Amino acid sequence: MFLILKKCFIISVTDIASSHAQLTSCFQQENVLDIVKTCHSEAGGDVCLVCPVKLSSTADVLWTRGNSSIYVGTNRLVRDVNLRINSCSTDLSSLRIRNVTIKNVNETYHCRRTTNAQWNAGFILDIIGKPVVTITKESIYASDKVVQILMCKADGVLEPITLTWLVNGNVEGTDVFRKISNHSVSSRYSLTSVARNVSCTVDGLNIKTAFATLVLEHRHSDANDSHEFHDSSDDDSGK
Repeated sequence: MFLILKKCFIISVTDIASSHAQLTSCFQQENVLDIVKTCHSEAGGDVCLVCPVKLSSTADVLWTRGNSSIYVGTNRLVRDVNLRINSCSTDLSSLRIRNVTIKNVNETYHCRRTTNAQWNAGFILDIIGKPVVTITKESIYASDKVVQILMCKADGVLEPITLTWLVNGNVEGTDVFRKISNHSVSSRYSLTSVARNVSCTVDGLNIKTAFATLVLEHRHSDANDSHEFHDSSDDDSGK
């Protein structure tokens, strides 16, 4: 009969956000029709869409997101606190999108002249995800054997991604996720041998590499070689 003792330790590794969000400016040339400018940014940053219209002519500008109008001149038409008009360019009309997330991936924006229905400048957002990785542990005791059941979870991911388990720095398992639901994946690993540390790493084309590490301090408590495991965290940042 197994005696299951649940004890969870969560270690997450992410980049520490600075006090000022990273700002990415994206400028579209005037009279470039049917060409949508791709704007790249990391999740958590701000994106500045710069429209080729003089700041003094903002009243003549209509901003749209998808099929919805969001600004006419300086009048905001939607309840979105992350949108700011004319806050990131000193001489041209602009739209600032604050704190972008992976939910903004492939959003399209256009600035148009209200006096010229044929004129527009288009933008599309390409967001790089910054995952949060956690490891939880459950210890199962059976006779003189201890099995550590580890669960790795990565939130804020975009497909496709690869999740890798490393024990003492050596690769012990890999999972490839080509389809992802709710921007989250998880993987389970059973540790039966003595290990100093276990890491879970996620990487992919559309995310920054991120990982979590669980440090296990193995100690001999008596002459019968029974073991106690003590956990501590070892945090670092992805690339």
